[in-house]
Amino acid sequence: HVLPPEFRRDDLARGVLIRLVHKLAVRLRHLRLWAKSAEVQISFLGSGHWRDFSQLSPTQDTLTFIHAVNELWRRKPPGKVLKVGVVFSDLT
Repeated sequence: HVLPPEFRRDDLARGVLIRLVHKLAVRLRHLRLWAKSAEVQISFLGSGHWRDFSQLSPTQDTLTFIHAVNELWRRKPPGKVLKVGVVFSDLT
């Protein structure tokens, strides 16, 4: 998700990321799928791309996903965030 200029602060970018998590969790439940990993992807304005992932016990739980994404967010390098993304994988 490309952030508009007014959302390129860490707190607002993280909020967008959490909204994406909510949407993905609803889709997983609708499709009756469980995810075993979560990945956060961030593009920075003028300074590259970063991503990291976390292994999970198979889950569809929104709060579990939010906790994992928050932990990944804490590990991100500094910089002005341009884009955020989240991927749930290892689906069963």
